[in-house]
Formats: sequence, structure tokens, C-alpha cells
Amino acid sequence: MKKLTFLVSTVIATFLLSGCLTQDLPKCDEQDVKSLLSQIINELLEEKGEEAKFISSKNIIEKGLNKENKIRVCSADIMLSNALEETIIYNIKWQNEKKAIYEVSVLDNE
Repeated sequence: MKKLTFLVSTVIATFLLSGCLTQDLPKCDEQDVKSLLSQIINELLEEKGEEAKFISSKNIIEKGLNKENKIRVCSADIMLSNALEETIIYNIKWQNEKKAIYEVSVLDNE
């Protein structure tokens, strides 16, 4: 089966957090992050001319957190509509912490 490759994606999605009381980075498995991840993966698939679509994510794990640089690195197993399963690596970092705007970037697949 052809393995879908997500090599260092420059696709970045941003999300404005509303009503947040703290300035903590979102967790890897938060619904807003998973929604952005779905959008990014579908955009990457479309750019590659693939007909498959994102179906779900599971086994979401925080791989690391750099508190100084405020970057959270995560992995997740994703399922696509063509029955392909991949493990991807993505990060979450502040684009503008004062305005509570963060970005999610797909970095690679394992």
C-alpha cells in the first residue's frame, strides 16, 4: 500500500482562542487542535492530488514540551478514507501569546 508522506509541511493553521483564562498552550488532544489537524491533513492530501480524506485520530501522545520556547510536540495515529493508517508528528506553538493565537504544524510522519 502506498505510504502517504507528510514531509516537513509548511502548512500552518492558526486558531484564535476565545474565553481562555490561562495562557497555556493547548494540549495535543484538545478538540480545537484535532479539528485544525483534520483541516491541515485534508489540505495536504488535496495538494498531493489524493482523493482520500481524514477520518479520525487516535493514540494522541505528547512527545515533549519546551517550556522556554513554548512548543508542544505531539504524535497521533490517523485514519484516512482509503483505509490507510499513519502516525504523524505535529507541534503546537504560540503565534501570538498575548492574543492567545496558536498554530498547529504537521512536521512529519513516522
